[in-house]
Amino acid sequence: MIIFPTGLIEWSIIASELPPEKAVKFQRFVRRFTLAYWFDGLKVTHLDKHTIEGYDALFSVFLSFTACELLWEGILSYYDEEILIKEKQNFSIENPALANRLKHDKKLEAFLHMEDKTNPLTQKVELFFNSDDSDFLPLLAAIKDKVMHGYFSIGTMKAESKEYSVDIWDASRELLVVTDDLFHNFVLMET
Repeated sequence: MIIFPTGLIEWSIIASELPPEKAVKFQRFVRRFTLAYWFDGLKVTHLDKHTIEGYDALFSVFLSFTACELLWEGILSYYDEEILIKEKQNFSIENPALANRLKHDKKLEAFLHMEDKTNPLTQKVELFFNSDDSDFLPLLAAIKDKVMHGYFSIGTMKAESKEYSVDIWDASRELLVVTDDLFHNFVLMET
């Protein structure tokens, strides 16, 4: 059996010595990460195959992104240091080839169009689409927000094929890899 996230066994020793209010933050991360890692799609009847594939990709982003958020919440709680907030703000996920495919997807850009131009996330998403920046974490944050707040419909994205959802799904998987590395590096520093 594969144990995820990487470093989980070593982490359990550290966690056993933490106050419960700090340990629970990491327990939430581990559970969400595990769900995101093993998520293989939704089981839905009476919907078109491409619609389900689109929802699968978006929910994968939701699960992956919230796992990453829970890890950061745990790390910030663990250290009780304000200095890490800057490190969290500089956290990025870069894959130039995947970023290029995502930024040239006009349907995705239209789907993520946000009216509030003063919102920092809106500004970061626009910067992603209108620059050479290959950090697509803001794009995933925007997708997660639309999923969590119920402002999305797969019909808005007009997914015509599975290939359309592949880039979003791949971005979600890439975030899991980066999150796993972040957790593993954190555990290595503490053991």
